[in-house]
Amino acid sequence: MGWIISMILAVVVCTILFFVGRAAHSSGKQRRGAEARDYGYSSLGDAKTMETGGTLLTIGAFVLFFLWVGLHTLISSIHQVPAGHAGVIREFGAIVAQTDDGFQFIPPWRSLENADTRVQTWAFTDDPSNIPAGAKLAGEGLGSFSEETQDVFINATLNIEVSPSDIQELYRNVGADYFDKLVPTRVRQLFKNETVKFKAVDIAPNREQIRTAVEENLRVELNKFSIDVVALLIDSIEFNQPFKDAIEAKQVATQNAQEEA
Repeated sequence: MGWIISMILAVVVCTILFFVGRAAHSSGKQRRGAEARDYGYSSLGDAKTMETGGTLLTIGAFVLFFLWVGLHTLISSIHQVPAGHAGVIREFGAIVAQTDDGFQFIPPWRSLENADTRVQTWAFTDDPSNIPAGAKLAGEGLGSFSEETQDVFINATLNIEVSPSDIQELYRNVGADYFDKLVPTRVRQLFKNETVKFKAVDIAPNREQIRTAVEENLRVELNKFSIDVVALLIDSIEFNQPFKDAIEAKQVATQNAQEEA
């Protein structure tokens, strides 16, 4: 869009300069052929100067136009796609192609958007200050519940990777905000589907089984969009305070009973 506006400005400005120069040239030529006194000139030099100036202005309009168009077209056509990215090419808003990383030459009426194809790390946590280095915050911790509807709070880290060859289809069908649209709701629902199979006291001992099931199901769902689940990690599993107090009290009572026996 910026290139198109620039081209319109180039045409308008250079056209004005051309016609001003042409008018000055014609006026000077006419006055040079007449007597200077009839036009208020002390000599024919003023008319000659006007004619020459008009000619230079006309030529300058052409030079300015070609320099303006040529330089802006060249600058607007050269793009650098960083390593680990793919370039999504748009033409008037519609996605029409994609490129690999490196220097790319794109027609100036098209725009290029860099799409990250590296492994991305996303953290689901209630403590944003404690996310892994290089990770992005995906949202709050994953609230879930057990078989007896006991609240379960899970912090997890998800690594995903987008297929470079299919990035334009993902952007075309879902959009650049594909993660927000596709991933968080699926991760939350899949964890709920798994934790509800266990009683609260059995969730922590079976965390690996829960993690594996969620990871496999999430991989199946996201593969349809050319998104690969590299790894899913459960960082912590917590319960509400009354439940933890009850578990602790039960453990103390059991220990005391064993000591008395």
